[in-house]
Amino acid sequence: MQQISFYEAPQERSFLREYYPFSQLGLLLIVVLVVLYTLALVDHNRLKLQLDELQQQGQQEFAQLERLKAELSLINVSSKLQLRLNELQEKQLAKQSMMRGFDLLEPGNFLGFSAYLEGLARHRVAGLWLTKISFERGGEFVGLQGLSGKPEQLPRLLQNLALEPVYQGSKFNVLELKSSDQADGLLFFDLRAEQVVR
Repeated sequence: MQQISFYEAPQERSFLREYYPFSQLGLLLIVVLVVLYTLALVDHNRLKLQLDELQQQGQQEFAQLERLKAELSLINVSSKLQLRLNELQEKQLAKQSMMRGFDLLEPGNFLGFSAYLEGLARHRVAGLWLTKISFERGGEFVGLQGLSGKPEQLPRLLQNLALEPVYQGSKFNVLELKSSDQADGLLFFDLRAEQVVR
């Protein structure tokens, strides 16, 4: 007879056998992590290279920006200088035009007219009043206007002025004499002399 035993001897359990599926999963997980780490490291290096390139590009663009700022400031200074130059050229043209106008004028009296006025003061004639003294064209013509009580006082004034060195050689070629509308008994006179300037 055969004996059948339903009893099984307990077998020793192996740690590896019992956890074998988990070890494979762990190994797979480690492989996946290593691959991910490698990919991340490669991506990190690639991004670091891109960052370095972008930093260099940023530095170049910053240098270019600084250069453009310097050029712009030169342009601004240049435009301000150009405006100032234009103003100065306009002033120069105006002064040159004025100088050409002065060149067209005949030279006048550069010594002044005080000697002529002193001569008139030294040879005053009683009863004769000067109301206007004019020097025209730089002293080329002198005009004397005034009032006189008697007509004979005018020739006396002319004789006295002929004694003055500054009036010698002057030609009193215009004489106008008329009665005054403003004062009774007085005569209005207007004398004009030519070539008074020496």
